[in-house]
This record gives sequence, structure tokens and C-alpha cells, in this order.
Amino acid sequence: MSTDAILRLWGKTKQGSTDPSEFHPALFHMLDVAHVARTLLGDSASSRWSKVLSVALNAPEDSLTNWVPWAIALHDIGKVSAPFQYQSKQQRDRLIKEDFDFGTKKWDGKPSHGEVSELFIKSHLEMDIPDNLRRAVRDLAGGHHGYFTTPLQLQENRILLSREPSEWSLLRNEASAILADLLLERHVQFPDPGNVSVAVMALTGFTVICDWLGSNGDFFSPHAGTPISDYMAVSAQQAWQAVQATGFAQKIFSPSATTFSGLFPEKTPPRPLQSSIDKIPLEVLSRPCLAVIEAPTGEGKTEAALALAHRIAQASKTDELYYALPTTATSNQMFGRLQTYLAGNLGLGTQVKLIHGQAFLCEDDLRIRPLTNGDDEYRASLEWFAPRKRSLLSPFGVGTIDQAELAVLNVKHVPLRMMGLAGKVLIVDEVHAYDVYMTTIVEQLLRWLSLMGTSVILLSATLPKERRQKLVNAFCGNDVAGPMQGDAYPSLWVVNRTGESFHDTPQAQHPNLQITLHPDVLHFDDEHVDEKARWLLNAVADGGCACWMVNTVARAQKLFQAVKTLAADDLDCTILHAQFPLDVRQQLEQGITRKYGPGDANRPKRGIVIGTQVLEQSLDLDFDVMVTDLAPVDLLLQRAGRLHRHNRLRPVYHTEPHLWINIETENGDLQLGVDKYIYDEYILRQSWNVVMVRTVITLPEDYRPLIESVYSLKEPTEDSALFEAWEKLQEKKANEESQASQRLLPKPNPVDAFSGPASIGRFEDNENDTRWFVARTRLGEESITVIPLERAGNIARFETDGITRELDLSREIDREMQFRLLRKSVRVSNRRAVEALKEIAETGTPKARDIALLKDCQFLWLENGTAEMFHRNNTIRLTLDPQIGLVILISKGG
Repeated sequence: MSTDAILRLWGKTKQGSTDPSEFHPALFHMLDVAHVARTLLGDSASSRWSKVLSVALNAPEDSLTNWVPWAIALHDIGKVSAPFQYQSKQQRDRLIKEDFDFGTKKWDGKPSHGEVSELFIKSHLEMDIPDNLRRAVRDLAGGHHGYFTTPLQLQENRILLSREPSEWSLLRNEASAILADLLLERHVQFPDPGNVSVAVMALTGFTVICDWLGSNGDFFSPHAGTPISDYMAVSAQQAWQAVQATGFAQKIFSPSATTFSGLFPEKTPPRPLQSSIDKIPLEVLSRPCLAVIEAPTGEGKTEAALALAHRIAQASKTDELYYALPTTATSNQMFGRLQTYLAGNLGLGTQVKLIHGQAFLCEDDLRIRPLTNGDDEYRASLEWFAPRKRSLLSPFGVGTIDQAELAVLNVKHVPLRMMGLAGKVLIVDEVHAYDVYMTTIVEQLLRWLSLMGTSVILLSATLPKERRQKLVNAFCGNDVAGPMQGDAYPSLWVVNRTGESFHDTPQAQHPNLQITLHPDVLHFDDEHVDEKARWLLNAVADGGCACWMVNTVARAQKLFQAVKTLAADDLDCTILHAQFPLDVRQQLEQGITRKYGPGDANRPKRGIVIGTQVLEQSLDLDFDVMVTDLAPVDLLLQRAGRLHRHNRLRPVYHTEPHLWINIETENGDLQLGVDKYIYDEYILRQSWNVVMVRTVITLPEDYRPLIESVYSLKEPTEDSALFEAWEKLQEKKANEESQASQRLLPKPNPVDAFSGPASIGRFEDNENDTRWFVARTRLGEESITVIPLERAGNIARFETDGITRELDLSREIDREMQFRLLRKSVRVSNRRAVEALKEIAETGTPKARDIALLKDCQFLWLENGTAEMFHRNNTIRLTLDPQIGLVILISKGG
């Protein structure tokens, strides 16, 4: 077999071409991908790729280009096969005319070219390499299209391939020899990875990245007929251009000062927590480490985390990071802050990628323009990161924790997701907000990232000590002794896998050094909405700004309506919850932050904000009066963190901070109503038992004792009123941990690759589905995303930006209109409403699922603002109210 024969085999074809001579040789594509790998591992690209592979493969960084491009080129050696070459009729007919033999079998694409590559590397690659490395190279070939091959598939593929004419095996051997001659350094020393699972993860993820870049038709055009000696230089140049176009061909390392004051001169003097970052010894940060920062709201945890990430960058030589938050709302808020930080503090011209399910709708609206140091320089690169699977690869990202969780759930392209995080600093905010299900996933994520050389920073108002210890043990791989001052608060704890650690207990620096809360009780039930409204109005009668955080959307809507009915015109009243159309919610979030944030310019003299849990996380808000429905103690303290948060003059009646907790009682007994379906009953009752006995709460001193009193979970006696609720909580925790474990990848096993088990129990990545086979990142009620539209015949109407827009349903909906419709979407999670919506999902024309960007949505057809459905003897009425959002009313009968 000759090189000329191999170059007649196609790897890519020109889209739309009918000329069989317009193809890109399979061998050339393998070289393209190898050159992309070499470029990413070279001096012109981020050091992240080489550092991660060096750790994962147990190889010196400067040795990687000697052999990694060759190993990655082998991912498509299976295209040199009868099953693959048979797939294109045009190319097959050409090859038959050129005397290539396909045998008697009508090949149907099986085995796939990745599976053929896997079989070749497993059994026929004539190269003396360590077993763990061979397994990693084999699995990168079989898994580079998203899923790994099961052992049964591998056996069946071997049988299928036995029917292939013998010349194809010879061609593969010849192609392999050519790749080795062109890409392998002489006398190369292959490394022996210490952990085969980590090696498989890193090499497979890196291969997918290189393959995607090497398949970009904007840079790699068909070169059939070009001599291989000529094409090597062409391929290398095209690879560099493709890498540069994505923004990867840049050093993402800032020379900015590493002291907190030097990095944040605008934050002078720094708070004690922020000054603690400067004290961490370099030897602790010189290896991948886990930092746990616990401090009250308002202590500057965000800036402390960013300063620590920049210090860690001195060892990794890259400032790349991903900032993970619990909700899309908090992600959107952080997006602007990180953009400002990159440009103003790090002096980097690169941009931030917003990463969550609705990011592509919000990103342009939230992006700050222009950014210092060349906003346009990398604008094109962001387009490459637009698909969600690529978005985590962006050097800087802000998004939900869900996107990070997917890196250890058994979903398609999981190695790609892992490589999106590996080597960056991962900052996880509001860790206390995650339940057992999510925490189980985060623990597994820490295990993997630790072994892939990745540092993680966890931020929390405060964590139960037991949970904090489990997170540290997950990262360090053993039982790491906690800091001697385990009860101290605030707390900064940094530890690496070698056991080197640092602990500090900086003093909290609230404007008054500490805050003394007076917990007071209100006794309004859900029927006394007007009384609640009058109480709020009286609280700000002589000036001030009040907030009532409720646990349900329905409560928020009813209370807001009552306040608006009773209030004078000079009262500024706002409502915020999750059942507003996306564009309206975004405007409300920005408006509330503008009015009740740090500055005074837009602060109303008399203002009331009514909202749900979306107000309690990562929003820098400050109120003179705070009322909250009963919630778990950590969330009560989180909500209290929005009370007297900033140092400003207060109205005379609000100089002392009072936290009002609204509860419902009957004959002196606490009545939880629907709240026990939102939060665990045991935690609610225990929280109330702990708080009710206090006339004063002194923060930060009382943070840790209060949290431990509720979450220590000492089993109550069987005759205790709490025993039944405690048992239910234990059952729920066990169920959540079990459900998470079944969806997780295996732990990174040193001698047994995770790809074997992962090939069998695969789950689907679909954030709008809650069925068993979906890799859910969090548990909860099933939800449906609806797009409410008024309809008259073939014309649909909706309002956006104060303009009524019309949509002709008989015509194709263009991309711009699809975006406008998505910005009007609302997530519905009410169980009965979801069931009714699912029943009518197939009615109406057109169907949203038939339209590209709307496939995860459902049109909600309104008449005069209302849609009415009947389900299981219930009338379900959904009304889109411009003031209070989507209102869901359910009544018996129909």
C-alpha cells in the first residue's frame, strides 16, 4: 500500500458539492487536528492545556508536544476503513472506480469510525507504550464523539470488522506509520499515567476540542491532490489561524499586583477577610488547593475570592476562571462585576462568557461596552463559544453551578465539560444553598478537579462543620484534620492535597463592626393579606425602605397587590419573583439593584420590595426594615444580610436593625402550611426553636452556633415532637444521595478507567425534563417553559420594550423573532399547571418544539391575557399580569 492510496481516502467533504474530487483526505484531517493540539500546547496559547495534561498524564509539560499530537491524530484512524468510506455514495463510487475493495457487505455505518479507531489502538497499534496510556489513547478514539463504547459493542464491532477486505487493515497500518513518522519525536519517552481515569478524561476532552477546531471549514479547506510534504506547512498555519480565531491563542495571565490593595485600589482600606488573602503562604498555593471562605454578607467575599484566584494564577500562569452561582439571576448580576474586574483590575482585554440555560438571551443585554484594552479584539471568539457544550471552554465564565455539575454527570461529551473547568480556578458561591443532592454532585466534582490539577474556592455565609469537612475530604482524598479553631467565624481555610494548609479567622467588619439583630415575630396567615400590607406601609410611613421575603410566588403577588391598593402615590413598590417573562424579570432585577444597592442617588424615600428567594442570594441590596417568612436558619441569616447592609443614615425609627419573622400559629403551635413542602419540616421547626429563644442575635458571633444548633442533626428522642419530621428528613437525604450517585460518573479510579461504567449508564442532558433518564443537576418539581401569546387567527401578539409586536403564524419565524419570543418566556413549575400544559402540548399550530430556538418551550395561547385549562376536575387559569407576572389560579370543578 502506498501513501498515494491513503490520500485518496476522504475524511471531510465540501458541503453542497457534487464533485467527488472535492474532498479533504482523512490523513490530512488527522494532521490538522494534531497541529491544533500542538498549537494549543505551544507557547502562544494558554498554559492551561499543557498544565492539565501534564498532571493527568504524569508527564513533564515540555515533553507533551513530542507525542500528544500523534496520539490525538489517531482519533480518526478509523476513517481509513470500509464502513466509513462506504458512507458517501459519491465518494464510494469514486473509490470503487479507483479499485478500492468494499467486499460484499453493504456497510451501514457500523462500526463507527471512532469504534474502528478504538479497535485498532487496542489490538493493532505497533507501539510500545504503557498500558494506562494505551487505554487512554484507545478511549479518546472511541469516545471523541460524545459516548464511550460498551464492552459488548467492542466485541460486536470486532466481529463486524472481520468482514472487511484485508487491504483496509494494511491501509490503517500504513496511515499509522505515516502519522508516527510525521508527528512523533525520535526516541520519545512515553509517560505512565498514575491514574488511568484521569488520563482518559483529560485526553478525550482535549481531543474533542482539537477535533472541533480542526474541523472548522472556515480554516481547513479540501486539499485533495496536495503532496503530504507540502500540506504539513499548510496544516500548521491553518491550525494556528483556527486557534487564534477562537481566542485560545493568547496568554491569559495578568501582571497585575498580587496584594489585595494593589489589585483592588478602589477597596482601600481592605476588610480583614480581604487582607487575609495576602497572608496565605506561597507553598500552600503552589499546588492545586481548596479554599473555604465563610463570612457574613457584605464582607467582600467576592473580591477576596478573585484576589485569591489571581494569587493562584502565579503558580498556574493563567488567570482563567469560572464563577458558579446558584441561580441565573445571581449569575446575571455577577456577569457585569466580572467584566469590570477583568478590564479594570486585571487589565485583560478578553471578555466573559455568561453560561446558563438562558445566557444567549441575556448576554448581549448585560455586556458592558466598550471594555478597556480592546473590546473588539476577541469579540469573534465569543461566537465560537455560543453552543452550550463549548461555552465552558471560554477562558472566563460566569454561570450557574448546574453547568459545572454536568462535568461529573454521565452525559454526552462529559470529558469536554470537565476540560472546560480543569486548570481554571473554579469559584463556587453560596455553597450553603445546595441540598444533599447537589452537594453529593459537588463532592464528586471536587474529587475529579483535584486530580486534574484544579484549584477551587468555596464561598458561603456559613457552612455546617460536617458539610465543610466532607467537601475538604472530597478534594484532598483523605481525612484532613480541620483547623484548630473549627468554631471560629469568619473563617478562611486553604488546604492542598499534600496536607499543607492555612487558616485565619479575620474579624468581620460590618459598618458598625458587628450587628445586633432583634428578632421579632409577626403572626399573619395567608388570609390576612391586607393586614400584612398595612403593617408594611406603617413601617415606612415616616420614611425608609422595607423588604418582605416570602416563600411562594402566590404570596408575593397577593401582598404586592394589597400594598399597591392601599399605598399612596409617592410610595415606590416593586415585586420580584421567578414567574415574570425573562426580559421583564431582568429589568426588575436591574431596577431593584439600582434603587437599593450601595449608592443613594436612586434610593427612594419610601420604598417597599416584595419578593421570593431570588432576593436572598448574591444581590447587593440594603433595607431599613426586613420581614421574612420562616425559613431555614441559614437562609434567615442570609435574608438578614440585606438589613442595614451599607453604612448610611437611617430614618429615625429604623436606626436599630430588627428582623421580623412571620409565622402562623394555632393554639400556640407552629403551623407550617405549604412551607413544609418548600423546606424540610424538621429544619424549619428546629430553626424556629433555635431563634425563638433569643431576644438578640449578635452577628457574626452567633452565625456558627445558630447553624450548628440546627444542622448538627442529633437524633431526637422518639417521644419528641420533632422525631417524625427528623425521620422524614433522613429518608429524604438518603434518597437524594442515592439519586445523585446513580447519575454520577464513577470516582477517578487509578487502575480502572471510568469510561467502562460510563458507557453503560448514560443519561440525557435536558434541563427542561425531570424523567429518570435525565441527568438532573438539581431535584425539584418538573417545569415547563411557556411563551404567552395573544392569538387572533393566524396573528399572535406580545409586548416587548413597550411595543406591541405581531407575529404571522402562517409564515416561518425568523431567528430575530425567535429571540424576541424567548425573552418573553416564563418557567412554570406548579405541578397541576405543568400536568395540564403537558396534556395540551400537542394542540395549536405552529408548535414551539418545531422551531429551532424554541424547541424546549411551549406556546401558551391567551385570550385577553388569560389561558384556561381543565385537568382532573380542576380549572386551571393562567393570567399574564403586566404588574405581577404570571398568575396561576386553580379551582375545583370545571
